[in-house]
Amino acid sequence: MSHSAKPDERFHQRIAAALTEKINSGELPDGARLPSERELAAAFGASRNTVRNALLSLQAAGLIAVPPKSRARVTQLNNPAFLKQLSGAAQTLLARPNGMADFWEARVLFECGLARYAAQHASQKELDRLIAQFRRGCADRNSDLERWRACSRRLYDLLIAPISRDLPKGQPLLVELDAELSSIPFAALLDPEGRYFGETQTLSDFPGTAYLRRLREPGTLASSDTAVAVGEPAIASEFASAFSALPEAADEARAVACRFQNATLLTGAEATRQNLERKLTSVIVFHFAGHSVANADRVSLLLAPGDGKESKRESSSVLNALDVKTDLLKRCSLAVFSACSSSGLEGDGAADPESLVRVFLDAGVPWVIASGWDVDSHATARFMNALYRRLLAGDRAPAAMRDAAREVRRQPETAHPYYWAAFRLYGRT
Repeated sequence: MSHSAKPDERFHQRIAAALTEKINSGELPDGARLPSERELAAAFGASRNTVRNALLSLQAAGLIAVPPKSRARVTQLNNPAFLKQLSGAAQTLLARPNGMADFWEARVLFECGLARYAAQHASQKELDRLIAQFRRGCADRNSDLERWRACSRRLYDLLIAPISRDLPKGQPLLVELDAELSSIPFAALLDPEGRYFGETQTLSDFPGTAYLRRLREPGTLASSDTAVAVGEPAIASEFASAFSALPEAADEARAVACRFQNATLLTGAEATRQNLERKLTSVIVFHFAGHSVANADRVSLLLAPGDGKESKRESSSVLNALDVKTDLLKRCSLAVFSACSSSGLEGDGAADPESLVRVFLDAGVPWVIASGWDVDSHATARFMNALYRRLLAGDRAPAAMRDAAREVRRQPETAHPYYWAAFRLYGRT
């Protein structure tokens, strides 16, 4: 009996996906009655119990209403003006055999429809101006806070307010954005009560629905996990004049390593690519604290140069997306890039195929944390201390990120979003 339950379970998901496609295409318009359970069972060659489970899935998704003693009827979603703009990615997801289950695993997807919805209520010129002003204000510790707050509120009104009533309470949200909005740290948007969106919601930037199967399910981090922490690698001579010493980065890496019983600390001349790759194959946690450099193509992490005995590749002091051996990351659950602007050239780590964030996600790493602008070392140390404390207490990464930002924000001297909103989480909830 237990053996036959699995195909039946998959079957009800396929039925739900087929009916969803009919609803999305308009073949079953708003208000239309669905065929009876008996008719649906005959049409799909399924049991009535299987059909009933499919209808329950559609009801949970808000696509149909099932009145007592009456046939199911197609209903509008809670916010049709927004949800009609859902991108093809969600439609594709729901059409897959396990699409409904994967969709509910994702909880909520903010998709590129946000940009189109906002465009209906503001000119493209105004939207571009607001995004640029908001991001500049976040990344500049000396920005005019009152002016920035007004910009933050306006963006909240355009992007979040129309769907705020429909957001589930106490559930993590996946934020999937197109290039137009991807540089926005959504956690720093202000609601009408003056609360940050990242204070009331736990957020993850999501690379796309195709990654639901690719990203591994992260387990709870434990102090017994293996980790490698890289801090303040020795700078190669060609970069020495452009970058100053980062003693705080070495302290940060040391503090991270101290939290794990099976940790390797690589600092100074030991922080070479060869030494790092030797350790990556077995680690659950990879933490980098140091300098990054951006050129016209990509962001790279600066490592210590090799001693000349390795190959040219292994002795390179620069690690970028093209250099990462993804087969080394099969066990990694968390990667943290605590470096200046390490997410991507435009702060869009999940969308840029050349970014380190994207490469680690491609390798299945479920949680990747990276910064969107140059970060303050002291505030970063406080943020990371709070982050790992919460992770090792059993929190998942979105909740740990929320609490770490709150702890930094609570201090008057680091209340500005420059200090706490730079780091963004990419991947799973």
